[in-house]
Formats: sequence, structure tokens, C-alpha cells
Amino acid sequence: MAKEADLKNIYVRAGGCSFQVKLYANGTSISATFDTLEEAQTYRDTIRANKTNDTLERSIKEERVERLANKSFALHDGLEKFKAGISEAQASKPEEIARIGKMQRMPIAKLNFYSVRPKDVYALLENIGGTSENRRHYALLLSKVFKKAKEWGYKVENPVLDIKLPSKNKPRERRLSADEYNLIKENISADVLSVIIIALETAARKSEILNSIRCDLDIEKRTLRLRKTKNGEQRMLPLSTRAIEILKEVKEGDGGRLFGNINASKLRYEWEKMSVKTGLLDLHFHDLRHEATSRLVERGRLNLLEVASVTGHKDLAMLKRYTHLIPTDIAKKLD
Repeated sequence: MAKEADLKNIYVRAGGCSFQVKLYANGTSISATFDTLEEAQTYRDTIRANKTNDTLERSIKEERVERLANKSFALHDGLEKFKAGISEAQASKPEEIARIGKMQRMPIAKLNFYSVRPKDVYALLENIGGTSENRRHYALLLSKVFKKAKEWGYKVENPVLDIKLPSKNKPRERRLSADEYNLIKENISADVLSVIIIALETAARKSEILNSIRCDLDIEKRTLRLRKTKNGEQRMLPLSTRAIEILKEVKEGDGGRLFGNINASKLRYEWEKMSVKTGLLDLHFHDLRHEATSRLVERGRLNLLEVASVTGHKDLAMLKRYTHLIPTDIAKKLD
């Protein structure tokens, strides 16, 4: 039987060391050159695994080959690959990219997928700091990266599943009163007020409203197609008569955006300025989504599934978080 050569002819070339594998099996000579010893070992073991007839031995070798291959795939690279796959239609893309960038600067990013342990995740979250909700966002994002790694073919365990996730912030129950709404109208520009009215009429998120485009508005059918949503899936938004009136008047901007004169920075600047002037410092723009959803339920014309079709909530339990009905209004319906 021909004798198999094993990782011989290591030589130096310009730029550093290279590793050459020479194998002779079943009458065939096989030769390949690699930049690292681990790559050469992985290639060698792959050839060996394919040549053996012993199922158990082959399985063991293939697992070792896979683990060796993963040692060269750092979490940093996985985060980068995950980032490249985030859909442009996903409204949360900027936030996820920012979080990925921060994780890539942490010590955990230097580890490979097989070596990341729960203790490393805890260390990451401690370094991230901030609120419990903020740390929870990072943990869940890291978990998604590990789930995606399995789709890429890496048989890795998800260490996030073995930690206690940071707690969620207490759901906000902030409602908007009529007096507060009047204060807002008196202390904000007409352009931004149009965005606020649409938020209250549709329960759409800020990013969904600002990214909407004119060609997706159907006046006759009273619908607006939202292309950039939180989860990246498009949805058709039904519009009230008041919403249609506003959208007919807004000025189209670059790229056909419905609210051409308003971007996220301008909206944030005017909202903060209004908040200071009126004293509504505890009111957030996202509270308008909560208010709008609650109003949809309180009207009593739509069931929860119909409300969800408007708001885009896939989980009725999540919808309930946004729906805090006024007890006195419910009591009137019991008469």
C-alpha cells in the first residue's frame, strides 16, 4: 500500500510561511498549499475522512474538520456577515448596525464561534452598560447572529440561551390628553404637525411614516404601502378620512418621500424644542403609537385582529402592551 505523506515540504516564500500538504491515496497523488497550519490540517483531515470506510471514524474526523475550520472564523467576522444580510427594508437596520459595530470593538469579538460561552456574553453585557433594556437588545441581537450561523452551516451552540436575559423596561402607559395635544399644535411647525397627526391616525412608527413614498399611496383605496418596517416585511396600512386629507396636502420630497421637508433629525429637533417649551418632557414620540392603538380599540369598531392589521403587531400579547383602556369608558359600555 502506498505510504501517505503527512504535512511535509513546509517552505518559506515572500510574505511568510506556507504549508504544503502531500497525500498519496488509492493510487492518486494529492498536493495543496495553504497560508496557515490549521488550514492545511483541515484539508488533510477532510481528505482522510473521505477515504475511510468506517462510518464512526469518518463522523469523528468530519466533526474535527468542522471545528478546525470554525477556529478561523471569529465572532467579529460573523457579526460582519450578519450585518451584510440585514434587509434595507428593515426599519431597525441603523440601530442594529450601530450595535454590531460596538460589539465588534469588544473582547468577545476576537473569539471564534465555538469558544463563546455564557460568561463571555455576561462580560459583553457588563461592558455595554446602559439600561437593562439596552443590554437586552444586545443579547437578543447576539442570539440572532448565532441562529444565523447555524443557517450558514456552523454547528454551534447558542450561549445566549444559557443566560438570564436582562429584564424589559416596564411598558409605558403614557396617554395623550386633549389639552396636551392642543399645546403641541400651538408649539410645533405645520410640517411636523402633519407627521404627528398621521402617527395618531395610523399608529405607524416614526420611521415607517418618514420613509413612506408617494407612489405607495392609493387615495381611492385609502391605503399606504409601508416598505420599510421594523421587521423588514412590507404591510398595507389602511387610512382614515383624516389621514387621507393630510397626505393629500404634504409636500413630496427627494426620492418621492411623502414628507419631503421632514427627516428624522428635524423631527427630533422640533419635538425636543416643543417638549421643553410646553413642559411635556415625559412625552415621547413613540407614545403616539401607543395612544393611536389604544384609540383604535376604544372606538369598539374593530376587533383585536383588525387592530393588529393596522398597527402591524404580529403578537396579540404585544398588542396588549400598547392597549391600556380607560376604565371609565369601558364602564359606560356595561350599562
